[in-house]
Amino acid sequence: MAGIRRTGVSSTAPQGQSEGRDGLGQGLTSRYKSFTSGSWEPTIIFMLLLVLVEIFAYGGLRYMFRSVHGG
Repeated sequence: MAGIRRTGVSSTAPQGQSEGRDGLGQGLTSRYKSFTSGSWEPTIIFMLLLVLVEIFAYGGLRYMFRSVHGG
């Protein structure tokens, strides 16, 4: 872009903002410190829990409506 001085250091941070800790950017550090010590991310854990809840909900609804439509 014209008019922006480059200092020779490449950075992906928007101008006027720091890259944050470890150069990851400000929004990329995790709020879940206890989960991040291993290789499992909180998003994966929550997704697996959601899948388990959906499976149990499906089974419960099948059981409740087992007599509908001759099922």
